[in-house]
Amino acid sequence: MPDLTRSLGLVAPDARAIVEALLLAAGGGRLRAFCLVPGEGSPTAVLTESGGRRRLSLEPSRRATLVAKLKKLAGLDVAQRLRPQRGGFRTTFGEALSVSVTTRPCRGGEIIRVRFRRS
Repeated sequence: MPDLTRSLGLVAPDARAIVEALLLAAGGGRLRAFCLVPGEGSPTAVLTESGGRRRLSLEPSRRATLVAKLKKLAGLDVAQRLRPQRGGFRTTFGEALSVSVTTRPCRGGEIIRVRFRRS
């Protein structure tokens, strides 16, 4: 399975660089949604693009920092993993974007879903 960071064109990214690359892709109209699902071996990232869906792998160490960064941006409780949460934020990356972040507990962690809407 292809790696998320390589498919975004990032060499040695931190969570901030990954989030910025996702927002840039959403602002350009290519990316509509992003979902992080915990996996047994490595977590899976599902990108919903204008051309369909792509499944990509993500290193477990990067997943934790990426989840924390997304939760902070959306105003969610970073430590809360046992209850569903919903939040969001507005930003400008190419275009004005409204970003909705929802979390849902599941076996092995939590599912993070991020939706991008043009404002």
